[in-house]
Amino acid sequence: MARVIDVLVASVDEMRQNGDDVVGIALTFDDSQRSVDMLNTWIQLKRQRGHLTDYIKAVSFADDRWYYPLQAADLLANLTNRYWQVDIIDKTRTRERAEGFLRTLMENDPNFKFAYRVGFVSANEIDDAIRLHKRLY
Repeated sequence: MARVIDVLVASVDEMRQNGDDVVGIALTFDDSQRSVDMLNTWIQLKRQRGHLTDYIKAVSFADDRWYYPLQAADLLANLTNRYWQVDIIDKTRTRERAEGFLRTLMENDPNFKFAYRVGFVSANEIDDAIRLHKRLY
């Protein structure tokens, strides 16, 4: 949760630097047995890093069966998990299938002009980058 918040804070900073009037964002998490742990984590983060309230305006919990953005997040997480943890026996076919679905979700679609999407980085591209930069680690 803390890492997600760091990424969101950086995104809001970037939008503000580009002149966008972004008051802040609202986080909605899946209502589960871990909700109390997540809420406690948020409270601790807020105490330690008070500036977070300039970026995060609300933290809430919802049932993913009824709150569609959480269903979308579950779908993306499931596909990402399948993409990275494919069965070795069927690695190529499974990864290609998952990549097709992920690209559909991630790449720009001219029919949705106001959607914020980032480019998709394939497993092969990441493997190439690791090989190229491995000596730096």
